[in-house]
Amino acid sequence: LTPDQAESIYASAAAETGRRVKRKFIGSKVRRWDPRRPIFFSFDGSHTLREQRVIELALEHWHNITCLNFERRDDEPKGNRIVFTDVDGCASNVGKHPLGEPQFVSLAPECIRLGVIAHEVAHALGFWHEQSRPDRDYYVKVRWENIDRDSKGQFLKEQPADVDNGGVPYDLGSIMHY
Repeated sequence: LTPDQAESIYASAAAETGRRVKRKFIGSKVRRWDPRRPIFFSFDGSHTLREQRVIELALEHWHNITCLNFERRDDEPKGNRIVFTDVDGCASNVGKHPLGEPQFVSLAPECIRLGVIAHEVAHALGFWHEQSRPDRDYYVKVRWENIDRDSKGQFLKEQPADVDNGGVPYDLGSIMHY
């Protein structure tokens, strides 16, 4: 899809749903973003203008389905914010940096797709993988023999104290599910 096509499809889907749903979230309050304040973001210069536009569409998606607001701040050198970079494939730590540092979200060229970006931004916002929920064994069977050794960590369950499910049922169709 071109960015224009993606924007058109997204706009029509957002108009149809128009609802906010709470999701599984990091349990640590120090790693949660304050929903009453905008989440600042910037780019480190490694993305093209087209790639930046697609990333901003993914942020718009999160804004439309949550109470979160994002504000581009290229002039903020320090403090909690999301910085989009291209240093390590498609990757992000989970939640806000606890020491007030930037939260880097790496998006290599092969990651510049709305679904992948939304997934990595979700990690930066504090969302774990769906298959990492403590209750996942009630819903799926992990076939460890089919998982590459280097990827097994993506399928480990989080401790109950580290996850706030907010009463949301397990979602096999979640953007956070492998």
